[in-house]
Amino acid sequence: MGHSPLPDEGGVSREGVRSTAGEPAPSPPVSVPPSPIPTHPMTPATLTLQAALAQQLADALPADQTWEHALVNYELGEELPDEGGPQASYLAFYLVRAAGNVLVVEELRPLPADMHYFFQDLRRAMATDEPARRWGTAELTLSGDGRYRLTFDYNPPKRLNGILDEDSYDRFRADRYLAAYATGRG
Repeated sequence: MGHSPLPDEGGVSREGVRSTAGEPAPSPPVSVPPSPIPTHPMTPATLTLQAALAQQLADALPADQTWEHALVNYELGEELPDEGGPQASYLAFYLVRAAGNVLVVEELRPLPADMHYFFQDLRRAMATDEPARRWGTAELTLSGDGRYRLTFDYNPPKRLNGILDEDSYDRFRADRYLAAYATGRG
């Protein structure tokens, strides 16, 4: 899959955003061929939108449960100005410990309305003039300790195009996701 992790990870809490990124170590200059994966400059605006998305997710999770992991896989189609914006599809859930220390998947529906706008704004802020350089899927994960990660896939969104395969759907089934999470791959 065409995911590329962001160079910066950060954290959120119910009290607000905190950064966990360290200073990059200097490296000697090297000649690197251009990446086939689109890259985007991290600007204050994109970093603010990323932190806002993570904070929105943290705020959407139930305060009366101790969750340890949350995920939003968000697909955006092409911009359709006449129809109020792009089509979107998302899968969102979080993991909680139930009786007996058993992990349970809880669906998160609906997403807060602001999250939809933040995803759209983030894609616009990261986009170039070339449609192939716009992400089709963003995946936000948030851990119970407040760390978050955003990854992007620059291929056309699969679920919006009727493709329900391992990558776009099956891996999010509760049994499969729990198994992957338990082995550190979720």
